[in-house]
Amino acid sequence: MLEEKIEYLTKLKDEVQHSIDATTQMKNFSNKEKEKFENVYIEKDIIYFNQNDYNHFGKFLNKKNLILKIDNINNENILFNENIIGFELDNEAISNDAKYEKIKYKGNYILLTRKDTASNIEKFIEECIKEIYKDKKIEKNINVFMECLFTLLKKSKKNIYFVKIYIENIR
Repeated sequence: MLEEKIEYLTKLKDEVQHSIDATTQMKNFSNKEKEKFENVYIEKDIIYFNQNDYNHFGKFLNKKNLILKIDNINNENILFNENIIGFELDNEAISNDAKYEKIKYKGNYILLTRKDTASNIEKFIEECIKEIYKDKKIEKNINVFMECLFTLLKKSKKNIYFVKIYIENIR
């Protein structure tokens, strides 16, 4: 019983430290006028749930960053649906009865960090895609997703999201 309590307290301490780190990073971050495009190679398995259907994601919330899939409609309009939320998979087991979509993001991506409202982030992503692909015709939807470093689940005009934005680099 003592070992269980120690394990629980250690886990709680790690979760609190994660929140402190994310809050400090958000507090100290400021958007730059001209964003530098950082190229990164990623391999991430993301599992997406509709949070209106299931509570499966609840157990991940306290230890993982929330991931929102971005739909790039006709390579023009950017939209993220806050009801579809994802998490990076490590070794977690997902229930067989759960409805989910698993996407493997692998390859070169451009990584940007932003702190802003949902609508401003959507506009920012649109501008970045236009800048990144200004000389190239885009023949398919580009994989884009957002990792929320300070989790807020619902869009509103006032909520500030602190996110890492991953834009597929198909050049």
